[in-house]
Amino acid sequence: MLDLIIRNGKCYINGELKNTDVSVKDGKIQSIGQTKEEAKETIDANNLMVLPGCIDTQTHFREPGSTDTEDLNSGSRAAIVGGITGVF
Repeated sequence: MLDLIIRNGKCYINGELKNTDVSVKDGKIQSIGQTKEEAKETIDANNLMVLPGCIDTQTHFREPGSTDTEDLNSGSRAAIVGGITGVF
C-alpha cells in the first residue's frame, strides 16, 4: 500500500503540462502516472500544479540591516510554510 497519492495534478513532463497522479511510498516518489493502487492518504490536486519544491532566488532576510522586520530565522520559517525548499 502506498503512503500518499496526489491525484489529477498538473506536472511538467517532457516539456508540457499533463494531468497525472504522483504516488509516494516511504517518503519517496514511487511513480508518476495513473495508478490503481490504494494509499493511506489521497489528495485531489485538480487544477493545481504539483512541484517537488521551489527555490526563492530573491530572498532578502534583512541581515545586516532591518532585522526588526525579518531575519534569517523568521524568513526561513516563512519560506518553509510557503513550500519553498531553497533560498539564496
